[in-house]
Amino acid sequence: DLLGIVVVPRDGVPKFYEKAVYWWQKSAEQGNANAQCRLGFCYYYGHGVPQDYTQAVYWYTKSAEQGHATAQNNLGLCYDKGHGVPHDYEKAVYWYTKSAEQNYAPAQCGLGNCYKEGHGVPQDYEKAVYWYTKSAEQGDADAQYSLGLCYEGGRGVATDLDKAIFWFDKANSQRHASAQDALKRANQKQRELRRKAGVCQHCGGKFKGIFRSRCSNCGVYKDY
Repeated sequence: DLLGIVVVPRDGVPKFYEKAVYWWQKSAEQGNANAQCRLGFCYYYGHGVPQDYTQAVYWYTKSAEQGHATAQNNLGLCYDKGHGVPHDYEKAVYWYTKSAEQNYAPAQCGLGNCYKEGHGVPQDYEKAVYWYTKSAEQGDADAQYSLGLCYEGGRGVATDLDKAIFWFDKANSQRHASAQDALKRANQKQRELRRKAGVCQHCGGKFKGIFRSRCSNCGVYKDY
């Protein structure tokens, strides 16, 4: 497995993946869970070998059955998407859970999605928030965005625009495709609520003075 790791460069040049696959194949056939997972990855994405979801599932399964968290998540994804296996949400949840319980952030996010949508489990927004939070706190951008949506819409948690903005901002800082628009939307909602409440739109503080035009907290003058 180590030789395979060494020859794969950061830019993923195909000829290097071909060499990696050669060594990972040898290691995988000897039962190495890391190599089996890496080989499954190559088949899934077509790196160094023709893309083959069935082979990806084969090697992910070999690895996942040995308790490899990444392989368990990837196998869950295959069942979730119907790649290389018949579409099966219950099996997706099974493998996501195995991986999530090992604290693997992408699996925690995937499991959160299943609870949010009711795929393979009864729909449960509170459990979705639980798993999104676990994942988001580890830096998973998809989970951060999804958690922001939960706080924005009050699903599984009380509506809290401050927390929604916090998580949208975290996801946006990682260039999540949808987070920037969500952040703008949540900020606009918050400004509107503060305007209606007659508080500072910058910090939520109260206005002071004869004309109540200056924020007592941050000192900014009312601009609306």
